[in-house]
Amino acid sequence: MGELQSNSPLLGTDTSTVETLDLNTKMYTETDENGIEETGTGVFAILVVCAAAVGGFMFGYDTACISSILLFLDQSSSFDLSAEEKELVTGITSVGSFFGSIGTSHMADKFGRKRVITICCVVFTFAAVQLSLVNTVLAMVVGRFIVGLAVGSASMVVPVYISEIAPSKIRGRLLVLNSLTTTGGQLVSNFVAYFIANQKNNWRLMFFLSGIPSLLFLIISGFMPESPRYLVLANNYSDAEMAVAKLYPNATHSQVHSKVVSIMDDIQQNQDKHDLPVHIRLFGESSTKRALAVGCALMFYQQISSFNSFMYYGATIFKSVGVGNPLIVSILISGTNFMFTFVALRYIDKVGRRNMLLRTVWIMGVALLISAFAFFNVGDPSNNNGWSSILLIASVLLFVASYASALGTIPWSSVEFLPLESRAPGSAMIAATGWLTNSVVSATYLSMVKWISLPWTCSVFASICLAGWFAIKRWYPEVNGLSLEEIRHVFANGIDINYAEKLKRQENDSLNEEAGLLN
Repeated sequence: MGELQSNSPLLGTDTSTVETLDLNTKMYTETDENGIEETGTGVFAILVVCAAAVGGFMFGYDTACISSILLFLDQSSSFDLSAEEKELVTGITSVGSFFGSIGTSHMADKFGRKRVITICCVVFTFAAVQLSLVNTVLAMVVGRFIVGLAVGSASMVVPVYISEIAPSKIRGRLLVLNSLTTTGGQLVSNFVAYFIANQKNNWRLMFFLSGIPSLLFLIISGFMPESPRYLVLANNYSDAEMAVAKLYPNATHSQVHSKVVSIMDDIQQNQDKHDLPVHIRLFGESSTKRALAVGCALMFYQQISSFNSFMYYGATIFKSVGVGNPLIVSILISGTNFMFTFVALRYIDKVGRRNMLLRTVWIMGVALLISAFAFFNVGDPSNNNGWSSILLIASVLLFVASYASALGTIPWSSVEFLPLESRAPGSAMIAATGWLTNSVVSATYLSMVKWISLPWTCSVFASICLAGWFAIKRWYPEVNGLSLEEIRHVFANGIDINYAEKLKRQENDSLNEEAGLLN
């Protein structure tokens, strides 16, 4: 193990190295390490909660605001964007997010999680101001690309920071909060658009307001401690102990020090694998390759399902077919997405990830087929008595509800498939798959509508959703109730989609045998 700094405020002056702390003599016991979780958390843990909330909100607000901005630009004399320019302005953010996500893992290890978060906030705030002042399409494209870099980086580093700094008791709730605030940010964005719709330069105001969440995040991050795990990696043991002490203000000196020693132990045990090149960690073992393939495939299906097309172009699409107030429809879409995220969080651990996907993805395909039928009739005076508009909105909301209940949340948990040494780069690859697919869909959706019409576009994506259902049934494993160590066995020899069920059945059989022996 490496040396602890001699100026550590929590160590006696006669203790300078970890070796002098003979863990086998229980100077710092396992009870100290586990007991620290029972001492309660302080204000810094609350700041982590705020970071999760503001980070998710920032991401959600940005993904939804472009829909209203494109609608406002159609009504503005400042810009007359073609369909291709709208796709470019929208899709370039996902391109930036792709590059931001793949570069973040290295930056976070080199400069620290907190510092990268701070940089993201500065960049995002600057881009929001720049976008509110643009006068050319090129300047808007550049600004949106910069926003994408910040969004992609934040979407990678914030979950890593939270997972490393949050006490285990509230870690799950933080992940829940991050999902909820993302969809909540989308809902707030559409409400803001509705209330400023009649304001002069409303699109500039929408861009400007997108910088407020990142500014709040920036202010909060100034008071947040760095990840203790990163500080140990950087051999800064004194600051690591101070960070742990701030997170657990009621912990004893030995509990705090034992926590840091535990982090060091974990890092030391996996150092050889962590030191391997990234491509070896990701592709050196067949089981890791299979796990990564499943995670990337599900993220691909999430983005290719066309959900974000409704988030990006919903107002434009509904306006083009004569739906009354497209901003109201956008609020309904984001509101449905927000509400049904609660369904996902409520039932995923009870029903299981695989079962939730199998119960909802086929509904997405059927809902899009109904939307295609409704689009054929909307705007046709001979057939339209109002029912087609109602059917269209209802089918889109059914699609969104089904998406939010499973596919909108589960792909982000696929990182649990990966072993520890591959988790950070694997997570980056899964996220990058999502952003790359998102950029392709957002950059071609309006052109696709122009080429083959809205009904046929919906039909194409409906077929993709239905094909995705069969792929999930064939290859996506259930890991509900499995430990991270047990998940490794799922991909050891092919993909054992029923491993969790088999293991549970074996455990039940063992319990029954023991009960029989006792009787």
